[in-house]
Amino acid sequence: LFEEELVLVMAKHHPLASRQQLYARDLKDYPVYLPQSDYYAQSVKQALLEKEVTPSFVQMPNFTIIKQVLQRGVGVSFIPKKVIGDDIDKLVDKRVKGLIIRRYNGLVISKELELTAAEQSFCHHIRRKLEVPV
Repeated sequence: LFEEELVLVMAKHHPLASRQQLYARDLKDYPVYLPQSDYYAQSVKQALLEKEVTPSFVQMPNFTIIKQVLQRGVGVSFIPKKVIGDDIDKLVDKRVKGLIIRRYNGLVISKELELTAAEQSFCHHIRRKLEVPV
């Protein structure tokens, strides 16, 4: 249905926050906080592994908890920019040179499976909201 880029996020007072240019190797000494989703975590880990960077990874229950931990200046995370939301005054997002991580989101529906009226309604609602052709 849609894709979104994951940006590197940290506290405004984090040691890397003032850097003009960041490289993947700069993350090696900081924990990287990830949500519980295995798909999400694997996407981030694989992108960093391709850059030969293996920081410590810590999986957290959700983005809210991750943002709370980040505000303490302890580590970094790759999250969708829109997730920063109201915490924009405490957190900063940065680009990492040569590193782009995307998250792909969609619905998978078996052609052999007949959807209920409620399921069909949900799918149409999502498609309309995201302006996806039917």
